[in-house]
Order: sequence, then C-alpha cells, then structure tokens
Amino acid sequence: MDLPAAHFLLRHMQAAPAWEAMYLHGLLHRIEGDLNNARAWYGDVKESEVFRSVWSGTESGGDDASNQTTSPEAAFQTAKSFLDRVEAYKNSLLSTKSSSGATSSEKYFPGEDELAEVSLWEIRRLLSFCEEKFDTNPVMDASNVWVSMNEKHADKAVQMITGGEGWREF
Repeated sequence: MDLPAAHFLLRHMQAAPAWEAMYLHGLLHRIEGDLNNARAWYGDVKESEVFRSVWSGTESGGDDASNQTTSPEAAFQTAKSFLDRVEAYKNSLLSTKSSSGATSSEKYFPGEDELAEVSLWEIRRLLSFCEEKFDTNPVMDASNVWVSMNEKHADKAVQMITGGEGWREF
C-alpha cells in the first residue's frame, strides 16, 4: 500500500473514539516527514490508552508496556523529543543536500541508528497494542467502527479534494 492510500483510509478514522487510527495518522505524518502534523496528532491522542501504552516509562529507558505510571504529558514530551530529533536529522539531510548539491552517503548523523531503532520500536509497540486489542482476524464489515470526521477535518478534506488545494508536499 502506498502512503497516499494509507492516508486516505486514516482520514476516515480520525475522530474519537478511534484513538488507535488517530495515532496511526500521526505516525504516518512522521513517516511522510510532516513533523508538525505528527506533533499535532500525537498531542490529540496523548491521553489515550494506546499512546500511553507505547510511550509510558520510556524516559527512564523502560520497555514495559504495562508501565502506565508516566503521566500523559510526560509520555507526550518523550514522544515529542523523538520527533524533534527526527526533524533535526531531516534538516541535516536537507542542508547537506543543498550545500553539496547531492546527499552524501558518507555523512553520518549522530544517533541515526538510534532514531531508526526507536522508530521501529514505536511501530512495533503500536501494532502489538492493536493486535492485542483487536486481534488479527479479518473484519468483513467495518461499518460499526466507522467514525465521521469532525468539522475541522471535514473542511480540510473538502479543500484538498474539491477546493483546489491539491496534494500536500512535505
């Protein structure tokens, strides 16, 4: 599946109580490089069980999903710090490309491997949470989990589809 198709599907699951889909929407923005939108979506779900399950206890190096002692704000700050580091990495790649005309594979960003590890760790924890909550059996009729867009998001979707705003570029 491509990113635009995934983004389209998540747009139709972006209001409470679809916390897991809202979190996936934020994670998709991170993967796309749209870090401001990722921060916004992470902020929208920071009080949710799924977000706390992924990020709670991580500031002390914990990897125990059952550790829910961290406040939602502390979990959000840890996730936001990760997004800030991803943004610094992205900016370093852009500045290297603009200063040399091409990206150098020789350049190494401090913590590049750790960023990749944390990225995969976040995805695995999110998927694990969803598998535990929803199982992995096929859903033949998802009409009972459909959530209508809130007004803000519906207006944005209309602008993108029929209002001439078009595809966003990051």
